[in-house]
Amino acid sequence: MTLSTAPPLRRGSTPLPIKHQLRREEAVTDDSDWVPGLEEPPSPRISFSCPQEEPVAPRRDGRQGAPLRIVLMGQNGVGKSCLAMALAGDMDQSQSVDSELSAEGYLRTVTVDDEESSIIIFDNWRQDLSALQCEVCVLVFSLTDRRSFHRTAQLRLLLRETQPQTPIILVGNKSDLVRTREVSAEEAHSSAGLFDCQYLELSASLDHRTSELLGGQ
Repeated sequence: MTLSTAPPLRRGSTPLPIKHQLRREEAVTDDSDWVPGLEEPPSPRISFSCPQEEPVAPRRDGRQGAPLRIVLMGQNGVGKSCLAMALAGDMDQSQSVDSELSAEGYLRTVTVDDEESSIIIFDNWRQDLSALQCEVCVLVFSLTDRRSFHRTAQLRLLLRETQPQTPIILVGNKSDLVRTREVSAEEAHSSAGLFDCQYLELSASLDHRTSELLGGQ
């Protein structure tokens, strides 16, 4: 599988079992870090729902057959790269280039309904959010860092302004660090509900529940 007009991409892992189904948030720790358009005024909330049984979102730009683009965003140190590698699998952690977006991501092939499908996972988006082209945006925060949780709210406002039709999944990482937890599950679920997006807690370092982002059971 190759991207349009792009050189062949390297696949990152073996396919998931057939039962796995695909379904349908990078901020920073201090003021010197870069957040695309963070100083822009937030827009009114745009309601979007993403029920668990909803199938893979169609590509809005007509890229049928091209890899499904998943972008991970969140404060530095929340575990985006670790999560990206967990999603990509362990066989090959090298990155592939999406020439259309001029960005590097991890490519993986999965099996959905007996058919192969590809996903490409970006964990270091540095372009303006208005240029973002993806099917799913995953906003990641650390359950042990309340500030990173607040940053995801800022990013959600920006995404609703620049990408109102892009589905968002809120992810609380480092669920294994129970003793240093600063954000409760109830608080995170309430925040996700405010923006009508899904919420998932996981541990990327332990690869615990990471497959649920791809619909694994």
